[in-house]
Amino acid sequence: MFMRSVAAQVFTASLSLSSSSQAQSDMAFTPSCWFGNMSFSPGATVRAGESVMVCVDGTTWEATEKDASGCLFDGKFFSIGSVYAFSAQAPQLQCLADGQWEATPLK
Repeated sequence: MFMRSVAAQVFTASLSLSSSSQAQSDMAFTPSCWFGNMSFSPGATVRAGESVMVCVDGTTWEATEKDASGCLFDGKFFSIGSVYAFSAQAPQLQCLADGQWEATPLK
């Protein structure tokens, strides 16, 4: 009886581990569009040059009329409305819906 219980626990634990491993490997193969060293999911929008680009099919960028998902600055992604300040004396930058930064005067 004890051996059956131990065997059942080991079997259950191995199923649990294999399910977890499968979930992790599925996540590892999710298609992503790359922009610099950042990956984006299909449907994500980012400003690149003069236009906003959308990640289609998880591998390709195409120009779109949609708003950007956020703004890129110094290798980091900021959401719409975020404010970035270089210093207390410099104007702040605010992320706009078109993916561009706008300088805001000091208050």
